[in-house]
Amino acid sequence: MEKDSILPKLARFLASETGKDEEVLLYAMLLVKTTVLSYVLLLLVSWVLGVWQWALAAAVTASVFRVFSGGAHASDPVRCSIIGTTVFTAVGAAAVVYYIPMGNYQFGMLLLAVFVISSIIFYIYVPADTPGKPITSQVQRTYLRIISYSLLVVWSAAVYFLFISARDVFAESLIIASLGGLCWQVFTLTPPGY
Repeated sequence: MEKDSILPKLARFLASETGKDEEVLLYAMLLVKTTVLSYVLLLLVSWVLGVWQWALAAAVTASVFRVFSGGAHASDPVRCSIIGTTVFTAVGAAAVVYYIPMGNYQFGMLLLAVFVISSIIFYIYVPADTPGKPITSQVQRTYLRIISYSLLVVWSAAVYFLFISARDVFAESLIIASLGGLCWQVFTLTPPGY
């Protein structure tokens, strides 16, 4: 990044006005910029392919879990955007193309399997930090693990009740796409995901 680009200048200004660390502010702004651009790219590609709702359901699910559980990072923001767009568009397309109608019992068993596997991986790997942003406090580790488990329980219950009350393939396939987003996020916590 160029020294005189707008984000470093803005970070410097905000640091002088607020007394906050300039590096932290710059990192936060770069994170927001990357996230927005990644979602725009995802929406454009998945819209062209006609699966934007499902891709968005998968991406939002993974993003929400990622905030608390951590996970693997690409080596640069462009790769992150490309990987995210590819994966979530594929998950969205799979939720549409390969959707198999299932009853409440079958979905409940699928959700239970994903819940159990996710719980085990959360227990072993969450929070998954990175060398660039290590988690040094045991209190923070415990907090992030509790939030991740709580989110998994709430999400699983919500998804189950949404599924059993869904009356059409569109709603059910959106739920399956969300499930795919969780599976991707859980994969990024594991050594093969890294």
